[in-house]
Amino acid sequence: MWQFALYRRSRPSASGLDPEAVHVKHEKPDTPEKVQNWLPAPDGGMRFAARFYGPHWSLVDGPYDMPEVVLAEE
Repeated sequence: MWQFALYRRSRPSASGLDPEAVHVKHEKPDTPEKVQNWLPAPDGGMRFAARFYGPHWSLVDGPYDMPEVVLAEE
């Protein structure tokens, strides 16, 4: 089972909190900036799950829409 997180206490200012800056793929990225926001993924298919601690009501009662995961070509 693969399990990774976008947030790390050791670097709370990481740009990995910006969904457009996260790189989820099997191969290691080619630049240090991309490596900093890289989530290693298995070779092949995968699934995403979100976990929220102390969520705001918009998450609990439904009006919040999760950001769409988009396949990007490099």
